[in-house]
Amino acid sequence: MTLRARGRLALIIVITSFTVLGVLVLLVLHESNRVNRTTIDELYPAGIEVAEVILATTDQERGVWGYALNGDPSFLAPYETGTRRSEQGFDRLTELLAGQNADLLPLLEQAQTYWRVWMTSYAEPRIAEISGGNLDLAREEISDGAGRRVYVLLRSDLALLQLQINTRVANSVQDAAAINRETSLALIATALAATLITVGATVSMVRWVLRPLGELQTQMRRLSREHDTTTPLIPTGPPEIAALGRDAEVLRQSLVSLLDDAAEAHEGLAQESPTVATIRELLRGPTDPQIPGYGLGVASLSSQGSLTGDWWDLLTLDDGGPSVELCDISGHDAAAGVVAVRFKAAVHIGLRSGFRPDDAIRQASATFAKTPSRFASYLLVQLQAGHVRYLNAGHNPPIVVHSDGTVAALPVTGPLVTSMGGEWSCAETELHPGDVVVLYTDGLVEGRDDNNEELGEEQVAAWCRALAVESTHEPPNERAGYIANGVLGRARKFSVDLRRDDVTVVVAVAERQP
Repeated sequence: MTLRARGRLALIIVITSFTVLGVLVLLVLHESNRVNRTTIDELYPAGIEVAEVILATTDQERGVWGYALNGDPSFLAPYETGTRRSEQGFDRLTELLAGQNADLLPLLEQAQTYWRVWMTSYAEPRIAEISGGNLDLAREEISDGAGRRVYVLLRSDLALLQLQINTRVANSVQDAAAINRETSLALIATALAATLITVGATVSMVRWVLRPLGELQTQMRRLSREHDTTTPLIPTGPPEIAALGRDAEVLRQSLVSLLDDAAEAHEGLAQESPTVATIRELLRGPTDPQIPGYGLGVASLSSQGSLTGDWWDLLTLDDGGPSVELCDISGHDAAAGVVAVRFKAAVHIGLRSGFRPDDAIRQASATFAKTPSRFASYLLVQLQAGHVRYLNAGHNPPIVVHSDGTVAALPVTGPLVTSMGGEWSCAETELHPGDVVVLYTDGLVEGRDDNNEELGEEQVAAWCRALAVESTHEPPNERAGYIANGVLGRARKFSVDLRRDDVTVVVAVAERQP
């Protein structure tokens, strides 16, 4: 039997077992939910409500007696309050018992009938007599006990209703306990089944996959350790593993014939640092970038003797048009380059999947989970007609040189990107024809002069303004290139350690309308 067929059979067994157990658990949980819902949502509140109604009717009777004995209307306050509470209580009980306990409604309706009879035939007439000054008559009719008998029937029905509700609550508690036991048994059975399936899958994995792979690995290690170029590999196990062994044997044969050339190539690649070169290639921006409606110029300088995580790119979003990216990963080593490649890929996946820039950055920040000491500054500028929309995650603020010579900076809109995550937002600003946007990495402003002072953002902004004014009448593409190369050239002149970090300058010039 092939490994695929064995895996399919094992998968069918696992799915069937867990489906049956899952259905049993769901049935038990459904019954538990029904019992709990009946108890918590209906019976418990109904029991409390019956007690409230009993207390309210007691207040009503007490109010009538107090009024009859004293003739003072203030003694009617308990009666009036109890009346309102009784009405509300009977209505609430009708709602609570209308579901799975509807068989208790006749008893409730009978109690409510006694309550209305007591109100209309006893309480209200006595109150009217007392209000009319007939205290003796009211006391005489109270003392004959006719109204008291109706009141006793009312209280008896309410007490009986309360008893039945309490009995059902007790039964529900017992049912819930039984269901909990069944749930526990179902969960235990599921856990046992999962354990047995896991053990079976592990044993099968060892026998079907790991053992044949281990034998193949042993043969390959022996050939490698002994530099044996004559003994062939002998594949074993299921057809798929055996096919892998045959492919390994073909590869061994090819490698044997190329050992000498491979050794020489390895030495050459080691001297040329292929890993660093590959990372640089992955982080390198486009060679001929173009954006409709804008002239674009790029100037860059790689650091000397180390690899950094700085990169820039140009991409087009479905809802944002062409966008320029700049990013700087902390550190100056190959590890920083690897983190930069991972972060760049994560950001692009999010943006090209339709995520908003802030959501894409939030998702991409997870790439720093394995390297919490690393962080990144990131800048995304979407160049659109008449305005720019940007997200600045702790990056150096882009410089905008307006056509009238004024200079502005686009501030940050969120923190640095770290493993801790954060909140970022997008902002917008108007851009008119002839305006210039300059983006750059921190290697530019952190370059130091002979006095060990950083060039700083103000110096760079002054260079951008001067170069933009000088090139006002140049075509957009030539003007953008002139500004980018001019800024980098001035930095080369005034900084003695500019190549301590990658430096990238990206300039976009809004085209004038024809």
